Amino acid sequence: MTLPLGRNPACSAEKSGRAGAPGTATRQPPIAAPATVVGATPFGIPAVAALVARSPAGQTWAHLLAMGGDRGEIMLRGLCRILVKHALGHGHVDLLPPYGAAVWLDRTIALPEPPGLARLLAIAGEPSATAIRDRLSGHRPHGPYLHLIALATGSISDAVALLEHRHRRLDRAGVAAYAVANTDTELAALTAAGYQPGDPRWLLDGVPAWPMRRPPTGRRSSPHRCWPPEIS
Repeated sequence: MTLPLGRNPACSAEKSGRAGAPGTATRQPPIAAPATVVGATPFGIPAVAALVARSPAGQTWAHLLAMGGDRGEIMLRGLCRILVKHALGHGHVDLLPPYGAAVWLDRTIALPEPPGLARLLAIAGEPSATAIRDRLSGHRPHGPYLHLIALATGSISDAVALLEHRHRRLDRAGVAAYAVANTDTELAALTAAGYQPGDPRWLLDGVPAWPMRRPPTGRRSSPHRCWPPEIS
């Protein structure tokens, strides 16, 4: 049972004359501990990929793949697994159990292409292959940054918690963040999180894409500090 905010069960009982006898404790409802952001492991790749497939980014990829039916679902799951696995080795996969995930690629260093991506896109064919590559890599900013390739959450509060978790680390290291918004909702959410939108471009079938960059706030990195920075 959920109690209305601001009501204390003990106070309510006292006011109604139903307080417990002296020396007895009034039972209080349990308080749920706030969820903690944790890092994903290789064993969690299938579950995280399933979350990403249902995220706004995943739905954009599904549209760009332009393949319906069971084959399209298999292609989407394959793409999400490839990207999540790549981020585990070359970035960060932040989890907020049970339904939140943020997938980041570390672009403070040069990265190889995700293994298996070329083969999957060859199967997808054109124009889907070019559109997917443009969504993942087109119009990236200059300089070092972390690339948010997918944000999968069940609520706005989960999205805020996941973004703040990584942004705090980026700010300490003086590193920017980058993302692409494909809907007005994503655009508004990322703007509220400090991302600055660039001019929109258009992908396959009129899908909009706003490149967005978030500069670090607070302490900036020094040219005398070690590079690449620690953002763990």
